[in-house]
Amino acid sequence: MIRKTRPVSWIKSALKEFEAFPEGAKSICLVALTIAAEGSRIPEKIDAGDQNGATRYLFNQGTFEESEGDAAMKNEPLDIVRGSGNVFRDLGHKNGDAQQLKSILAAEIIKTLDRETLTLRAAHERTGVAAADFSRIRNAELGRFTVDRLIMILNRFGSRVDIKIRIRKNAA
Repeated sequence: MIRKTRPVSWIKSALKEFEAFPEGAKSICLVALTIAAEGSRIPEKIDAGDQNGATRYLFNQGTFEESEGDAAMKNEPLDIVRGSGNVFRDLGHKNGDAQQLKSILAAEIIKTLDRETLTLRAAHERTGVAAADFSRIRNAELGRFTVDRLIMILNRFGSRVDIKIRIRKNAA
């Protein structure tokens, strides 16, 4: 079975605003978008603040809010930008394919937690993985995780991970 993540479409003006977010905030939000596109539940609000804490960027039920100042585009026409299914690649991230894979694996971990109604502590007891790591995965904070570590977590839940790789040249 070939998996195709649902593409994320952007309102062009909102995309422009999003691109101005600090890298750390963008990364967390993109992971959350990918997890949601995979059909997994994410927390209603994810706080993706910048490094110095001056501005908070909330991912709130699929929309972004800048807590300091109104970033809404009220008078601009809605110009839609269609996504490819990989938000990282769409936004030009250097390792977009690897970030997409990590996000898909995180989505599968979240699906397992939800399907089996496991608390973070119960997931820790079952897998030996720290409860704080499951909290990070739920909150789309994947910076500390490698692909092989996420696969190991799925394996400890009794899942087998098969990955099909297709390599294509980029359009120049």
